[in-house]
Amino acid sequence: MKPILFNTEMVKAIMDGRKTVTRRLAKPQLPENTIEIGEVDPLGYLFFRTSDKYLDGNRNAKSPYAVGDILYVRETWTQDLMTRYDELAKDDYVVSYDQLLYKADGNIGGYSNYDTLKWHPSIHMPKEAARIFLRVKDVRVEKLRDISVADMISEGINTDGIITTSGPIEYRVINRFEELWNSTIKRTDLDKYSFDANPWVWVIEFERISKEVAYAERN
Repeated sequence: MKPILFNTEMVKAIMDGRKTVTRRLAKPQLPENTIEIGEVDPLGYLFFRTSDKYLDGNRNAKSPYAVGDILYVRETWTQDLMTRYDELAKDDYVVSYDQLLYKADGNIGGYSNYDTLKWHPSIHMPKEAARIFLRVKDVRVEKLRDISVADMISEGINTDGIITTSGPIEYRVINRFEELWNSTIKRTDLDKYSFDANPWVWVIEFERISKEVAYAERN
């Protein structure tokens, strides 16, 4: 079982059933002289061919995930206000994972100081605290700007006001996906990895499964 991080907006999209795919930067990037791309094998390896005659032209890249992998989603979380935060520093304190709040749920508890809670970053979420589990259905690599409008919608963008009776307003969909993608890239890396830069990305398609199924199938 492997972790995967999503921000609060994307966690909501997964829970609503609007997000069924995610794109992740290929690191390292495939060479610019790549001339042939194969399929990702069951272990997540991708064969590709370059025009570099000095290096034989045959390479492999490794995807962070492979078909069949079970993923647990790391999201922004904290403990219920019934638990005092200063108790967390005690060596003998045991966290109860049945008493958690998840930022993606909003202020469902009606707490007056909800916005000032001490939220834990998603990267610090332990597997035991996860509530969302995914099964990888397909993995491929492509240039970011090869994405279709339908895939942009499947990425979980906010479609309010851009879906009409005659279909999506394409340029608005593209604008929103571009904003979403660029928001995930460090400012110092925008020249290399922004939407306009058109980097190579891993395309990870997934389906949501229950915690019980995830632990029964974990790999």
